[in-house]
Amino acid sequence: MRNGMKLAAGLLGCAALAAPALAERIMAPPTPNFVVGYNASNAQMQMVELVPKGQTVQAWTTMITTQRMIGMKVPAATFLTELSKKLSAACPKGSATAVPMGGSAGLRYDCRMNTATGKMETTFARAINGPNDLYVVQVAYRSLAMPKEAGWAREYLGNVRLMP
Repeated sequence: MRNGMKLAAGLLGCAALAAPALAERIMAPPTPNFVVGYNASNAQMQMVELVPKGQTVQAWTTMITTQRMIGMKVPAATFLTELSKKLSAACPKGSATAVPMGGSAGLRYDCRMNTATGKMETTFARAINGPNDLYVVQVAYRSLAMPKEAGWAREYLGNVRLMP
């Protein structure tokens, strides 16, 4: 996902991605069959990627990514529009669809062949504005998501909450 098909990171279980100086944190539904595959932070961003147990961030079938962009004041809808453009650059023959998630806007991007990996991918993304930061949560499949997977991704993302 780090190859252009992704711009956000995931949480393990009900773990929180919290700002050190702020009380806000993003809470996600439990994902007991996922483990942290990648975790990084710097002054501008915090990111966590979850993959199914037994998989890696290089070889995955599903990935949940949560990213906190520190100090970013871009409206969530604007960010999703820009994300769609970046995904289109990585997958020129892909298609973007706006989908509702948890009462807010979300994005589905179907990529028939990611130019970096040579594989199909479907990415679902939801952006949430916090008082100080922008949070982006994604569920990606290394395949074209079928209705069951799409439903799970939308439900998962729809239940992600920003907690004060």
